[in-house]
Amino acid sequence: MTTPAAESPPDGTAPAAPTHPAHSADAAGDADDAVTLAAIAIVAFILADVAHEVIGHGAAWVALGGRSAVMTTTRLIVDVRRLTDASGRVFSVGGPLGNLVFAGLAWLAQRLPRSLSARTRAFLWLSLAFNLLWAVGYLIYSGVLGSGDWAELVRGVGPAWLWRTVLVALGAALYLRSVRALARELRWFLGAGAGDAAHRAWRLVAIAYLAAGIVACAGAWPDPRGASQVLLSAVPVTVLGNAPLLMTPRLLARLPPLPAVAPAPIARSFAWIAAAALAAAIYAGALGPGMPVAW
Repeated sequence: MTTPAAESPPDGTAPAAPTHPAHSADAAGDADDAVTLAAIAIVAFILADVAHEVIGHGAAWVALGGRSAVMTTTRLIVDVRRLTDASGRVFSVGGPLGNLVFAGLAWLAQRLPRSLSARTRAFLWLSLAFNLLWAVGYLIYSGVLGSGDWAELVRGVGPAWLWRTVLVALGAALYLRSVRALARELRWFLGAGAGDAAHRAWRLVAIAYLAAGIVACAGAWPDPRGASQVLLSAVPVTVLGNAPLLMTPRLLARLPPLPAVAPAPIARSFAWIAAAALAAAIYAGALGPGMPVAW
């Protein structure tokens, strides 16, 4: 039997010497502060929503000559009469592209030196997860329902059944690859052998999943189109779209162990909790009912 070579960390540094701390990841996981974890997840999800609706669609709208809009948590309301068939496709794809850009930035930031705190690394991983799953999951959503950003991009290109089938198949394939990639990234954040880290991963993703779902529903409740947007927008994006997050601990447990690094617990941070409270208040109180902007 041969021993596989140790993988290098994402920042390119040499792997740490193998050690065998007993249940070090489990101990760190038990010490993770649940309130701070939820706060980090709330901030990460709200930024993913802003990346999609405000920055992604907003940048496309400005590029197309738009002069005003109403920002909400579930859509960017614009005067669609200004959109031609071509410009409508550009506007629609802006949202998913915004998520992909932010996912890429989070992925790159994870390659920074290991001096980053456990809280910062949790934020970067959750930012990568929420943005990536939003962009990829929208492919399946658009294919199944025949509506949404990706559907508007390809509408009229060949038979509807064909492009809808392609969107679903492509989305499913990318979803699986995305979840596997997230599990691999999570190994370095948890800093221990995959088997030891699984317990901590379950706790992390469960808290993040619930926190994102709650804040998304709270933001969609006062939507100007009615509280129905909780079921039509918030639930598909979070409850369904982020469900693959719950697969990462199982995938993590199947991955080969890595050289152990000291897994630091996520300690209580009143700064993160305050930031989440402020972000959630603006998200649900200002963006939720609609925030008009003009330039």
